[in-house]
Amino acid sequence: MARVFALLLSAIALSFVAADSETSVIVPFADPQPISADILGVDGQGRTTWQLRQGAFTGTWSDPQGSFPGTATLIEGADYASYTYAVSDPEGTLVVGGECSIGAGVAVCVAAESGQDGAATATETDSVTAFGLQIAATAVPTVPPSAGSVGAKNSGSTSGASPPSSTQPSSSVRTSASSIGALAGLLLAYYLLRSRL
Repeated sequence: MARVFALLLSAIALSFVAADSETSVIVPFADPQPISADILGVDGQGRTTWQLRQGAFTGTWSDPQGSFPGTATLIEGADYASYTYAVSDPEGTLVVGGECSIGAGVAVCVAAESGQDGAATATETDSVTAFGLQIAATAVPTVPPSAGSVGAKNSGSTSGASPPSSTQPSSSVRTSASSIGALAGLLLAYYLLRSRL
């Protein structure tokens, strides 16, 4: 009976390890790729602010090229997204930002880009599909992030999103807590099995 109980505890513990480790999000103009995300907060309109960076290569993600070398901030709601993306290399820094209206699987974005060769603004349309982001196990910040975007269509305007009004524990914090619970469950199962052998 103790072995069955220990195996059951192990199975429960392993399910906690997998919980909340990936979520699906629409990232305008990004192909499915390994991207890690931290939830920075949720604003008064229910829009989630994410910090994005290169993700880990796992069984799910196997792109060997490291196709997301910079960092990005994404603010996303059901029908809206704004983003900024910055990447630096020996030739300079590239910053891209924009605001998008999302509906019926299509994003219409006003985007701006600035880099070594100057600046440009364009309106672009792209089909969008949500794909999985790896949720990082980090704490929620105590200071809300800035919600501005680069090159918004009206000069001097911001992305339209207010600063996050909630810094409730995100799924990334729950992932960290779940991992601790999983480790405790595995240790308990190990000691129960060992005492019966």
